[in-house]
Formats: sequence, C-alpha cells, structure tokens
Amino acid sequence: MACGEAAQGDLGIRHPQGMHLGIDDPPDRSLSRRLRSIVLAHAQSEHRRVFDPTLHLDAIRETGSDASVDCVLTRGDLWDDALRADVAAALLRRLDLSTTEEPWLAWLTRTGDLEPQDVDLAALRALRTASAEAGSAGFHFVVVNRRAWRDPVTGTGQEWKRLRDRRL
Repeated sequence: MACGEAAQGDLGIRHPQGMHLGIDDPPDRSLSRRLRSIVLAHAQSEHRRVFDPTLHLDAIRETGSDASVDCVLTRGDLWDDALRADVAAALLRRLDLSTTEEPWLAWLTRTGDLEPQDVDLAALRALRTASAEAGSAGFHFVVVNRRAWRDPVTGTGQEWKRLRDRRL
C-alpha cells in the first residue's frame, strides 16, 4: 500500500495503543454505574473544602475484583510533563494495566466546577504518554468533583443535585 492509499480488506476501527477513548453520550450502563460510584465515593470520603487534585487509575479484573491506585498531584511548579508521565507510568505498572485488552479508567478528583483546567489536560497528557509507552489498551479519563463527572475532551458528563447511596 502506497502512502495515502486506502487500506484494502479489513476496515475495522482500531484504537492505537495508549489512546484516550472518549466517553459516548450517554455512556454504556456499566461505565455509567462505575462513574456514579466514583462520584459517590469521592463525595462521601472527601470532606475538606480545598484539597490537592488526585489522579486515580482503576482496572476491573476478570475475576471481578476491583484494583485501583492513586497519587496526589500537589499544586505548584514542581510537576512538569515528564514527571507527571513518570508518575502515571508507575501507577500503570503497579496495576499491571499493560497486559489488559480492555480499556481502563483514570479519573482526577479536584475542587471547583468541571470546565477543563490546566491540571486536567496535564494529567491527560501524562496518561497518554505513559499508556503509549507501556503499550496498554486505550483508556477513559474523567474529572470528578463531589456532584459530577466530565470527560474533558468530549464534554460528556453527568451531574447530580443530591447524590445518595442507593444501597441504603
């Protein structure tokens, strides 16, 4: 095949490794439930009004067990893109996400509204770099506060007025 020619045969859509997979509007049911539980857990566990952004990575294993890791991203000029990518790569290695074929989930918890901010896009750049270097499957990335989640790339999100635990 010459440069610029269309591929013959297989026209299936494939996502390059390390690619951020935008979340459809509305997201599929299992992802929607997972994102709701993440927002609820954050609302129940974080009681401070001001806190540093925290990056979380999550993988649901074939056994059904849930594994996640996180790292607090302190504010200030200490974090450059290379250091963020190294931290994201360490989190990926800790969960061993390079071997999974399924997309994994990353989210950033922070204060404020969910309009894209520099810290959101910096975390997304770091995750793209680390994921591509590890050769992992694509991933979903959202920003979370106490009442909502939002994909900073596609703008897809959901907000609740009063989020409650349905199990009670």
